[in-house]
Amino acid sequence: MSQQFKKMEKGELRIIKINRSAIEEMLWEHIMDNGERLLDLAAEQDEITFHMSIDWEAKELFFYASHISDNCALGFDIIDDYIKKNITITTNTLFKNNTEGKRIYNSIKTDLLTGDASNYCH
Repeated sequence: MSQQFKKMEKGELRIIKINRSAIEEMLWEHIMDNGERLLDLAAEQDEITFHMSIDWEAKELFFYASHISDNCALGFDIIDDYIKKNITITTNTLFKNNTEGKRIYNSIKTDLLTGDASNYCH
């Protein structure tokens, strides 16, 4: 059954006010719907995990896809901490077409997170 939309009356305001949790939910859904395109991922690639973190004080959000095996000891907290300290803003918009062909993401290897190449999680 299709939704019946109501015509807005002159002088009417329709308001949706959402809390922090709903903002995070909306952003997460956008990421899940667009993550493959934004992060240049092959469609339906197995073992990819998405993660999002918002620093409300710094007014920054980052999200990433990881392809790390289950036996890897790296947790989201270690990755998040590294990103906060070492990665700068990668793009000012997610919506404009990238006409210069530049990617809007950074790519790093997990050994950078620990400083130990033998700790590479694959």
